[in-house]
Amino acid sequence: MNGVVHPNCCRLRWGLAAGLLLALTLAAPAVQTMELKLRSQLIWGTNDPKPKDGSCTDLDSALKARLSRVFKWQNYFQIKALDIVVPAGDTKRVRMSDKCELELKLVDDFTLEVKLFGEGKLVKTVRQSVQALRQGELSILAGDSKDRFGDAWFVVLSLPKR
Repeated sequence: MNGVVHPNCCRLRWGLAAGLLLALTLAAPAVQTMELKLRSQLIWGTNDPKPKDGSCTDLDSALKARLSRVFKWQNYFQIKALDIVVPAGDTKRVRMSDKCELELKLVDDFTLEVKLFGEGKLVKTVRQSVQALRQGELSILAGDSKDRFGDAWFVVLSLPKR
């Protein structure tokens, strides 16, 4: 040993250092850098005609067609619609009606967590792919109406139309 370092030894050290740095980068949690803009709609499904009191509006024909392919009701009316911005790293609480609230959180850049509250109580928690929403899919939470036998309510989340 005369103090001379073999050239392959340096390459090996740099290779190990680069590999370790890459492994640490991939293992680190993703930093959220985005916000998510959503459209939230509270919808009533019924076989009855539209009420004359003005409490709801006709649903967009494209959304009505999508719901009609899956669900049984003849009529779908919009009770409320909101455009929402869910900030990265924060939770957004939204009141859709006196009985319905949503809590929205970006878990990471790929996952939206939706908590549905009915009359102040947690009813359901779902996780939705942000990529699926970007591809035009809907996130739909639904339940039977407690007030009207045979009717249902829906909360539909989508990306707003540009």
